[in-house]
Amino acid sequence: MLLDQFIERAQVVLGSAVTWIAATVAVLQFVLTQDVVLATPELADWIGQAITTLLGVLAVIRRVSPVPVSQRGLV
Repeated sequence: MLLDQFIERAQVVLGSAVTWIAATVAVLQFVLTQDVVLATPELADWIGQAITTLLGVLAVIRRVSPVPVSQRGLV
């Protein structure tokens, strides 16, 4: 019974992973455009690499686990 609840919760979290990753990318892109970040090239490079990595992960998730149009949406 406890394992069933854990599996159900894990499926919900993993099902919303695309939404969370997309939101994280949006926030990082906003942060990258700020003048304070642009003044420190190391931080700007790190954020740029994080955005690139997350977009790659997002592309893999979307390609490997297609979701019918009726089930798409934000959590």
